[in-house]
Amino acid sequence: MDKIHALVALGEYINNRFHSNNTKSSLITKVLLESFNRNQWFTENYVIYALKKYATCFTVEKLKNWLSSYNLSLQKKKNIGLILPGNIPAVGFQDVLCTWLSGHHPQIKCSSKDDQLIPFLCRLIEKKIKKSCFEFVEKLKNYDAVIATGTNHTIHHFEFYFRNIPRILRKNRTSVAIIKGDESDEEIVQLGNDLFMYYGLGCRNVSKIYFPENYDLKNFVPKLKTDDDLKQSSKFHNNYTYQKAIHFLQNRPFIDGEFFLLQESCDVCSPISVIYYEFYKSIDWIKQEMKKKQNEIQCIVSKDLDIKNSIPFGTTQSPELWDYADGIDTLSFLQNL
Repeated sequence: MDKIHALVALGEYINNRFHSNNTKSSLITKVLLESFNRNQWFTENYVIYALKKYATCFTVEKLKNWLSSYNLSLQKKKNIGLILPGNIPAVGFQDVLCTWLSGHHPQIKCSSKDDQLIPFLCRLIEKKIKKSCFEFVEKLKNYDAVIATGTNHTIHHFEFYFRNIPRILRKNRTSVAIIKGDESDEEIVQLGNDLFMYYGLGCRNVSKIYFPENYDLKNFVPKLKTDDDLKQSSKFHNNYTYQKAIHFLQNRPFIDGEFFLLQESCDVCSPISVIYYEFYKSIDWIKQEMKKKQNEIQCIVSKDLDIKNSIPFGTTQSPELWDYADGIDTLSFLQNL
């Protein structure tokens, strides 16, 4: 219960600091500034969004509901090496939480792109429980198991390097959306959040849309909305300008969404500022396609809940603590070491 109470207190701390009537503390302000200086994809609004999403999970009811399925009484405490991603703010914090809640010792190697937020959150937990629990390192050593997230290139090195110990290794994934044709304007607006939140850099961001044959794309594109962070980002705009120039030079057809490109492709993982699309003839074909590409896909967004594991529009960036990356139950892995 002490750990649950510590997380509840962390959630309250975050909510209090970012409440509309409260002034952010100097500590929070420093962390936000340092995060942005390290990684300019980490704008203040996106970092606050990520932290507040964690805070919504840190209630007694949700934490008890999550942990009640596990027996976390360890026979032996082990050192767990964590190699964290840095594509979106604090995305690796769930691995840290799972390791700590399971009773193991987290040995954490942060991404250089996100080395401010997770140490900050861990320090707040340690302050609450009045003891040191988290170890941050430049290089893993004396570890008994590893949870690592990398690119499709680095994962091959991980597979070789960690081949003799228990491990969870995650490579690049992305998310897709399936349009039926009877979606409301509001649902399309919500899809914009799935596409563009965090500049589309997360594995839960939609990068490919499947449309029914003869769907009116030119009517669809103006309905997609995004926030000011993305529209005002020079980094995102530079990617959009670059992709547009490449498409022109290579004579590749596209639809210009004014801040993004819509391009037809059979692939699912698109470059920043580009959304791939493909037409389909039947839901049965879609189901087979999802099965065929299941190792590439993190989330499926769809109004048709008959499609296995699909979730509603606008929800990809609101995962619960039990929504594990790649569908691998991290707590079960740790519990059974």
